[in-house]
Amino acid sequence: MLRALGAADLPAGGPGHAAGGFHDPRDAAATGAGRTHPRPGPASAELDRLHDGFRPGLQEPDPRARGPAALARQRPFLMELLQRIGQIIVPVFFIVGVGYWYGRKANPDLTSFNRIILDVLAPVLVYSALAARGFHLQDHLLLLAGGTLLIAGSGLIGWALARVAGAEPRTLVPVVMFNNCGNMGLPLALLAFGPANFGAAVALFSISNLIHFSVGARITSAKARTRDLLLSPLMVATMLGFLSAWSSVRPPEVILSGMKLLGEAMLPMMLLALGVRLTALRRESIALGLLGAFGRPVAGLMVALPLAWGLDLAAGARGQLLLFAALPPAVLQFMLAERYHQEPEKVAAMVLLGNALAVVFIPLALVLAL
Repeated sequence: MLRALGAADLPAGGPGHAAGGFHDPRDAAATGAGRTHPRPGPASAELDRLHDGFRPGLQEPDPRARGPAALARQRPFLMELLQRIGQIIVPVFFIVGVGYWYGRKANPDLTSFNRIILDVLAPVLVYSALAARGFHLQDHLLLLAGGTLLIAGSGLIGWALARVAGAEPRTLVPVVMFNNCGNMGLPLALLAFGPANFGAAVALFSISNLIHFSVGARITSAKARTRDLLLSPLMVATMLGFLSAWSSVRPPEVILSGMKLLGEAMLPMMLLALGVRLTALRRESIALGLLGAFGRPVAGLMVALPLAWGLDLAAGARGQLLLFAALPPAVLQFMLAERYHQEPEKVAAMVLLGNALAVVFIPLALVLAL
């Protein structure tokens, strides 16, 4: 799954923790409850180094450890983080560029293309992420509540921004509410917080998808009927994923492998569609694109900073919430805007510019979390 979500350079089995063996990050999602599943295979020295280098940031810090000296000790990690962000963003811009070139050349009709993404590929990917072995939803209930409040608070700030800027709320508000917690959030969470805290990132991914394709779709379009949303493939897949995560009843591994393989096609197809839609972008839409690009992480951090300490989250969960808050706009929101004809070219500009600004806001969030 991680290869589909922007972490192609991670070892297929997961990061290493013991000589001669390793723990799959999905298995390690439950280590807060003391559960891990060792598997045979080569250890990954690179991710051990990254994980160990950040380990002090996951513990309640000694007050004497804060300040310039503490930040100096974290510089190697921050450089690794910037490198990983670049490894995610550069392929994104490459695929978007190919889509833009093809859109200018062929002017394709994206209707069927987008329907396949939203009705087939996205549900398969969401379910396979939630049903991954080792992820236990009940271990992250407080963080799920925090993620829900963060999304709601960001939406209120987005509505205020739309009123002040004179923008269409159905265009701007969902962009500010929902972030790129899949293809960017999951691999960055694994890098920053290690496999022991990876389940927290999956939990935030799950609640974001549940709200996005119910409330978010309704905000995007008044024509989105509640019954159709509840019975949509994405909602059904999300609920089945929650059920699997809660009950530990999952399909056989061979079926899950096929689902992950199918889900891997979702991200490049979405980015191609995003590039095609950018061919319709007008110069006057760039200002709104910048508003959404800045508004998403700024609103998220404004809500997350008091929320993380107000909920008295543990250090690892607090860091995950701050990283989640700083992520750029969701690529999937562009797909919903395309489906409901809600100014998709403006949403495309917000998404693209927001992903470029990730190199600023994600390191800032992690510095705040340390």
